[in-house]
Amino acid sequence: MGNKMDENVIITGKVFEIIYQNDANGYTVCEIDSDEYGLFTATGYMPYLTEGENISITGTWSVHPEYGEQLKASYYETIIPTDEQSIIDYLASGVVYGIRTATAKKIVDKFGADSLNIMLTDPMRLSEIKGISKSRAEQIGQAYLQIQSMQSIVMFLQQYGISNNLAIKIHQILGSDAVRLIKKIPTYLLIKSTESVSALRII
Repeated sequence: MGNKMDENVIITGKVFEIIYQNDANGYTVCEIDSDEYGLFTATGYMPYLTEGENISITGTWSVHPEYGEQLKASYYETIIPTDEQSIIDYLASGVVYGIRTATAKKIVDKFGADSLNIMLTDPMRLSEIKGISKSRAEQIGQAYLQIQSMQSIVMFLQQYGISNNLAIKIHQILGSDAVRLIKKIPTYLLIKSTESVSALRII
């Protein structure tokens, strides 16, 4: 597994267990189950990671003196499900606040394979489902938007050589519209964001 410890590897697998997760900065220790490497431990800044998710994870192998071989993640991407049963499993995992198994089934029964797109682009339609009020539909939509925007900024900032940890802090400063804003005035906003992060560290 770890013959070349300094080389990046890309592994696809399912999040088997979340061992530790810091909600403030997204730092996570988890177990990943993959076809190629079996069950292994991964560590790194992976915000909103949830048990049961399928992900593609990039990182390097390292050996912890107490816990043994681990993958130090530099980047990860959720593999968004496309078939109905996979969408139910994804939503039932608790990745989106306010949705569990029963609600996940109701949403997919109503909107099918288009469920995730509806949640992102027109979440108020969720109130068409019995038991989901307009206020709850709005909350679900906001929760899913938060997840998508966080993962988008992490992926987008990879091209600038910005770490996941710093990307999370930039997202906290710029909000869910971060990618659009940075594309509009990239250098200025990135510099101002990192300056704000530095100021927060000093405080």
